[in-house]
Amino acid sequence: MTKISILQKKAIRYLHKAYNNHPTTTIFKNSETLRINELYQLEVGKFMYDVINKLIPPAILLMFTPTSDIHEHNTRHQSGIHIVPHRTKVAYKTILHQGPNNWSGIRESIKNSKTKKIFSFHLKKCIFETNI
Repeated sequence: MTKISILQKKAIRYLHKAYNNHPTTTIFKNSETLRINELYQLEVGKFMYDVINKLIPPAILLMFTPTSDIHEHNTRHQSGIHIVPHRTKVAYKTILHQGPNNWSGIRESIKNSKTKKIFSFHLKKCIFETNI
């Protein structure tokens, strides 16, 4: 991820005609561009929105278990997706772990968006405001 991040910074400096040692934080902020890791958060969030709202094929839906199916009693995260513990570090980097983990960090007001376009807009705005 760091090589891609470095290439993204070089590209944004080039596009904005900035010097090689110019900090990119202000360039990203002024151009309202998300960094590569922020784009990852956005895409994972959009994928999980599709999972929650059953907008993806059933075969993929079976990979995720709603928390309400695990616990019969009320819990704080009853409306979320169950995060399965994994045995290896590699498994923690998969969408099966990163998706529910990312979803649990999104504000409820954003999660309850009526359409994917509105969800995407508000999530991008939230990511941009918190990371810059």
